[in-house]
Amino acid sequence: MPKRILIVEDEPELQRAIQLILDLDGYATLTARGGAEGLQMLDQQPVDLLILDLMMPGVDGWEVLRQLKGQGKMEILPVILLTAKDQSIDKMLGLKVFGARDYITKPFERKDLLERVAKALE
Repeated sequence: MPKRILIVEDEPELQRAIQLILDLDGYATLTARGGAEGLQMLDQQPVDLLILDLMMPGVDGWEVLRQLKGQGKMEILPVILLTAKDQSIDKMLGLKVFGARDYITKPFERKDLLERVAKALE
């Protein structure tokens, strides 16, 4: 059974590109256009990995991380942050404070994304 990955990304073209890359590699993908929709989907169906954008209108990725950490889900749900924010403070917060498995900055390479997804799912 293929691993299920939820992609929370507000840019439709990028969301479709990530979904296509992962689908072609054999993963089952779900998508959400924002943090609120992503949190709702996580409550409704289990996934094996969350790919999360940080900068989104409304409920942003930081708020999603806060809620997941507060619910104790960060220990069991691997999260890859995929964002244009490349400041070291953002990486430290995402990886060390919230416990994300990986941090990828946009733009990214297809091969790099697939390698990091495979590693996060180990």
